[in-house]
Amino acid sequence: MANVAAACLFLATKVEECGRKLNTFVVVCAQKAAKNDNLRIDDSTREFWRWRETIACYEELVLAAVCFDLHVEHPFAAILKICGEFRLSEKLTNVAWGFANDCLRHSWLPLLYRPDETALVCVFVAALFTGEDFAPTFDQACTLFSGRKVSPRSMFEAADMITTMYKDNPPTVQASAKSASSSSRRSGGVGTSSQPQPSVSTSPP
Repeated sequence: MANVAAACLFLATKVEECGRKLNTFVVVCAQKAAKNDNLRIDDSTREFWRWRETIACYEELVLAAVCFDLHVEHPFAAILKICGEFRLSEKLTNVAWGFANDCLRHSWLPLLYRPDETALVCVFVAALFTGEDFAPTFDQACTLFSGRKVSPRSMFEAADMITTMYKDNPPTVQASAKSASSSSRRSGGVGTSSQPQPSVSTSPP
């Protein structure tokens, strides 16, 4: 599993244009696998070359498994579409954007739900958290994307994942959100300042 995970991470750095040198990546993988961040490893060690060859091999296997389809859709565009369609405030949009950003870093949510579903849940939880009126009912919102049936029960479970994420990782998530928010302000883009530990009820009525 560690071999596949390492190959997936290295491939993701290429897809998302966050390139890392393979040799540097190999050192980090070896250290994490050994659970020793101080492990001294370089190109003169057998372990270095074992990891290097393993990552290169599994990278090809991963590419074949996904049929070389490397188009990755994120929830951010869907968030803007939803907020624009229902004329939601910039504040709510920023909070929803922040939730999505943190979910990509600290939650299984993006692996379990489609990008449009993740976006919808982030907007819904952001509306509850900010106290802003979300014009449609949750059931109506779940049919926002025509032709796609979204179970309200499934969406409430996803919303619970967001609140649990903040309860379980408040320091990490707060630091992530603060950094993302600062970066957005500098770039003039949509803010990503998600709020820590949203105390909202996401249980279905």
